[in-house]
Amino acid sequence: MMKEASEFRPAVLIPCYNHGATLGRVLEKVSRLELPCLVVDDGSDGENRRLIDEAVAARPFCSLERRAANGGKGAAVMQGVEALAVRGYTHVLQVDADLQHNLADAPLLLERARRRPEALVSGLPVYDESAPLGRRIGRAITQFWVRLETLSTDIRDSMCGFRVYPVSAFMRVIRAGRPGGRMDFDIEILVRLHWAGVPMEFVPTRVVYPEGGVSHFDYLRDNLRISAMHTKLMLEAPAHWLSRLRGSRRASGGWEVQPERHGAPGIRILLWIYRRFGRGVFRAVLRPVVFFYWATGTEGRRESGRYLRLVRGFAAARGVMSSPCEPLTSYRHFLHFGEALLDRILAWNGEFSLSRDIVLDQGADRALAVRGGARGKLLLTSHYGVPEVCRALAWRDAGTPVTVVLFEGNAQAFRKELEKEAGLSRLTVISAADFGLGTAAELESRIRRGEWVAMAADRLPAGAARARKERFIRVPFLGRPACFPAGPYILASLLDCEVDTLFACREGNRFRVSCAKLADRVSLPRLEREQALKRFAEAFASRLEEQVLRQPLEWFNFYDFWAEPRRKSPEPMRDLGRPLQK
Repeated sequence: MMKEASEFRPAVLIPCYNHGATLGRVLEKVSRLELPCLVVDDGSDGENRRLIDEAVAARPFCSLERRAANGGKGAAVMQGVEALAVRGYTHVLQVDADLQHNLADAPLLLERARRRPEALVSGLPVYDESAPLGRRIGRAITQFWVRLETLSTDIRDSMCGFRVYPVSAFMRVIRAGRPGGRMDFDIEILVRLHWAGVPMEFVPTRVVYPEGGVSHFDYLRDNLRISAMHTKLMLEAPAHWLSRLRGSRRASGGWEVQPERHGAPGIRILLWIYRRFGRGVFRAVLRPVVFFYWATGTEGRRESGRYLRLVRGFAAARGVMSSPCEPLTSYRHFLHFGEALLDRILAWNGEFSLSRDIVLDQGADRALAVRGGARGKLLLTSHYGVPEVCRALAWRDAGTPVTVVLFEGNAQAFRKELEKEAGLSRLTVISAADFGLGTAAELESRIRRGEWVAMAADRLPAGAARARKERFIRVPFLGRPACFPAGPYILASLLDCEVDTLFACREGNRFRVSCAKLADRVSLPRLEREQALKRFAEAFASRLEEQVLRQPLEWFNFYDFWAEPRRKSPEPMRDLGRPLQK
């Protein structure tokens, strides 16, 4: 049984309206918790008032507050929590009076709340065949809007009234702006608690709709009320999104969070919308969300516009027509990035097939052939399009394993989400944060077994020391000198394998893949090291340049790519100048 303690003083709250026939049975189950209980009668009629009075009077642990007129479930809950807060209770277990909630699970919710008192703990409904179809559809629609309003999947269910509120957080939220008082309350209070930073936990619990049960949900009026509530929340949501983004930038700083500000919640909601509603709805939702990021992302918007102007000028100087079917605007640039995020997740999860989704440029099929017994290869990719489709290419024959080397801090956050959402366990991902001889030796053994290693070669590692000349090379790109990393070519010389360039981007409903050999082997003679590094970097930059001119909106660097490196910090690939012990 749940016992009271000074640091955790829970009580039970039951909002009640014309539930005289069922309240007694609910209170009988509540009595097993050995907790005080407050019933708030929300203006019930005469016969129900009598039954409610009798049920409460028969149970000493129970007290009653009565509202003069019916104001709605939310109004009753807010009045009840306020009354319990005055009495010194720290947490409130909300229970409906209609027998839908399985009170055998109440100790589980209370124990979670005791262990994590700052969190809201809610039931996660598990329905049986008694649940009306209309209710299930309505819940799915509401979940869509809640995830959009919070840009997260933290709220796993927003309509279950079986939950434990932390009283102090609850009171702060309703004093800041009182939520709707009727059937919209359960949803709105969770969104506002989430905006206030209250963590949430969900416990699966069986929910039933008893035959002859009393429901006060009016399908027309309450659905209109809930629709109005979502409209109100969506109007308020951008301010909360912006506040969270500002906090994220203050906490981390640096180019590595620009513009890849999606973070864990963004990744989860992208995938959820696609899975539930398909790509058409995903694209429709993407537009206003991307517009917000575009409007608030001053630096990313500025650098995107500067890059696109450079592309137009360079293309005009070379007499090349770039992307004639789509205007080169920074907003469209952001839109392409948003869709590419979804494609990256699906590609990591192996959901693209060679026959259905991929078109190979001339020569790519030969370059990507998997030859039995041969050494593996190093694939140099970029932040152009969706290079992750290399997984579909590698899996087409004998299931060639792929090891991906990631540099950016934001890519590591992306990786963590992929582990949960997209089955990343079937790939090997290595962080370059502490890249050294041991990691290089492991990659060399994989190459010896015929596996592939993929890494981006168009961006300097986030947080890497950029003052040492041998770690980056300035080569022409789109008509101006730009810094490209030397690390991929140093690694290639140690791996002693074939090096290919791989570019993949969406064109309509399929991906165009270009793959070509850059070198049979990379040799870096000591006396000609700088010249050799520059040759390889120039060759890669030239191939990337060709791709960018074909699809300018598919290259996703939203910072000043042409700026001189300025910061000094520990070098992730500091040991790669020394030979491997084979």
